[in-house]
Amino acid sequence: MKKLPLLILTLLILSGLSQAQLAFPGAEGFGRFATGGRGGEVYHVTNLNDSGPGSLRDAVSKSNRIVVFDVGGVINIGERIVIQRNITIAGQTAPGGGITIYGNGVALNSSSGNLIMRYIRIRMGDQGDSRKDALGISDGQNYMFDNVSVAWGWDGTVDVNGTNIDNITFQDCIISQGIDIVGHSTGGLVQSGKWSIIRSLYIDNETRNPKGKGTHEFINNVVYSWGSNGYIMGATSNIITPVNCVGNWFIYGPNSSSGSHITRTTPEVQVYGRDNWVDDNKNGVLDALPMTDYKTATVMSVPFDYHGMNNVMPADEALQYVIDNVGGSFPARDAVDEYLIDELLSYGTKGGVIVRESENGIPFNVGVVANGTPPADTDRDGMPDMWETERGLNPNVADDKGDDDNDGYTNIEEYLSCLVGEGDACSFNPRIDCNGDLNGTAYLDECSICVAGNTGFTPCYKDCNGDKDGTASFDECGVCSGGNTGVQACLGAIQGEDFCSADGVSESSNSGFIGDGYLNLLNVNGSSATWYIVSEIDQTVSIDIRYANGGGSARGMNVIVNGSVQAPLQGSDTGGWTNWTSETISLNLLQGVNSITLTATDAGGGPNIDILLFNTTGLSSTSCSADCNGDIGGIASVDECGICTGGNTGKIACTDETTQKIELISGWNLISTNVYPVDSTIETLFSGLDVSLIKDANGFWKSGQVGAFNSLQTITAGNGYLVYMNNAGTLQITGNSVQTPLMVSLPGWNLIGYPGCADAINCVSIPFSTYFNTTNCTIIKNFEGFWEPNGSSNSIEDLEPGKGYYIKK
Repeated sequence: MKKLPLLILTLLILSGLSQAQLAFPGAEGFGRFATGGRGGEVYHVTNLNDSGPGSLRDAVSKSNRIVVFDVGGVINIGERIVIQRNITIAGQTAPGGGITIYGNGVALNSSSGNLIMRYIRIRMGDQGDSRKDALGISDGQNYMFDNVSVAWGWDGTVDVNGTNIDNITFQDCIISQGIDIVGHSTGGLVQSGKWSIIRSLYIDNETRNPKGKGTHEFINNVVYSWGSNGYIMGATSNIITPVNCVGNWFIYGPNSSSGSHITRTTPEVQVYGRDNWVDDNKNGVLDALPMTDYKTATVMSVPFDYHGMNNVMPADEALQYVIDNVGGSFPARDAVDEYLIDELLSYGTKGGVIVRESENGIPFNVGVVANGTPPADTDRDGMPDMWETERGLNPNVADDKGDDDNDGYTNIEEYLSCLVGEGDACSFNPRIDCNGDLNGTAYLDECSICVAGNTGFTPCYKDCNGDKDGTASFDECGVCSGGNTGVQACLGAIQGEDFCSADGVSESSNSGFIGDGYLNLLNVNGSSATWYIVSEIDQTVSIDIRYANGGGSARGMNVIVNGSVQAPLQGSDTGGWTNWTSETISLNLLQGVNSITLTATDAGGGPNIDILLFNTTGLSSTSCSADCNGDIGGIASVDECGICTGGNTGKIACTDETTQKIELISGWNLISTNVYPVDSTIETLFSGLDVSLIKDANGFWKSGQVGAFNSLQTITAGNGYLVYMNNAGTLQITGNSVQTPLMVSLPGWNLIGYPGCADAINCVSIPFSTYFNTTNCTIIKNFEGFWEPNGSSNSIEDLEPGKGYYIKK
């Protein structure tokens, strides 16, 4: 439970009241004055359903609400949750193990704003929407996130990027493990409006921890185990970025690139830095050195006067505070946050970027989050009867909106603060444990039994093999070993079902396998499967192949390395398809990526392959697919400018987004864009411009019209658009430049745009003749002229960035 010193809390409260009411005692930073649902309806979340009455989705679908929880556990969501404005989400009220949102993300857009979210876990994961953020903010003002854990975003884990955004605080939060499923593991962008990140943990994100621009403060945070970029101080395009960077820790993980704790600095970044520490030796000991080099940033001698931060801790105190408090930690941390804190405490020896959340080896990916029993609340005002009685309120009258002590906080806000030990008027904080005891300590264990407290029961635990009080555990390569598994802890492993190619399928119907399943080969001679293994050096290695064979006789195989047969696999009969055994083979591997192929030499095909266990150091698995440079297991990736960089390409990733400006005249304009913005909605892109009508070949958007009647909602890079302006203006689009094909699909007239370019800096005009001739084009025209293939009087010659065209096919 988080408790700030009384003196500090008093100062915070007095400071807040002198200007405006703080969101809650202890709220800090630019978002500290968010009011959330203060004075609004109390909504009880009564189930863990994805939708419908009593669900969280329904709770946040209307504005002006304080959301409390009568249940604890995991809410599995299919679609993203969009939160309306003026809402308080009080996760600290959830009984049992609290609340986890899993399966997709949370979005805050033009219908959102003035949000207080506390003690909630948002875990997106590989089943979420492709290229979306776990928590995405594209619009709105006054956001306060306190003790929120966010993980496993596809694009950004937390992205704050859009228009009309201002006054945001993330305090005591965990932003973790941006999954690398599309080669884009990031903590996220935070580059719109004024924002604060305070006493929070960024961990296991390849890059953007965060990527920050504009007015902000980064205070008492810990950044751990990034990959290529830690905290990106990414000011560009003359964006002045004044930042107070005070009391932070940058602790390198096993795969953190040298010298990367802050990157991409520019003179536009005006940084006041003090008491920041860097530990880059990855030796398992906290032996950091003061951070004195802010690279090309402009170093300021005095801090910026932002007024919102009264509790700046010395860095050593801040580190311990983060270890003890961050994330959705009330009433207790879940298995994911415990896993991450354990990595942090290894101080450089654990951690790294993951592709999917299952790599953590945590049961059900998010662990077991227990339910519990909420306290009685007769009048359904969000405050328990016992608490109201103790405080002198009437438990039969809904008086949540009252303010019995006239301090500016409503009664229910007082209760929500009391639950987590805020303020000094909270001596009675009722919480009912699973045994029905007031303020008891009983809880539901991993076997769903109410234990401890006054129950007389001791907790049971299930090991990773599913055995009650078992001793099996996940070893260093993510394999459940020891205990009753029959498997020794390995130095490395490849799961059989993770084949790169196979004459067979992945199955999980026969029990006893390790991991998610096994490989079942076709029952024919010559059926085969291939995996890839990386060796640090040329070496002879020992590998155990675990298999089951219930076919009644041996099913032999050849083990082929890089195209050459090196050893036989006997594939002996194991007496059943659920009886697993291991066979050790010796192989000669080359430095780098090696292909390992098992080919059946028997008409029955091979045995079912469960896992390949490494008994030699210096081995690791690698990706089955080629990177964008064509290298199997390579690390080249497409950067933010759409160029394949890194790995064996010899190219360096582009450093930032670009801004395209399109001058619009009064009247009709014919345009296109080659920049892909984070938010491509017309409402956002044309905000502030006096636009009347936008059309393309398939639909239209009209200003002032009800949104549902507009058949055109977004702008797509590479397409052409007709835009009618009441008055001239400049359209500015900031984002990544893209490569898009020319869209010419229909006979007759087509409306097209510039085809896009991989490098916006070198985006130049392209002759029409590059794409068009007499076989695919009759004429091209816009408001400036026309072009015909082989024409002698053409008045335009080129496709130009920012312009659109009509083409007759």
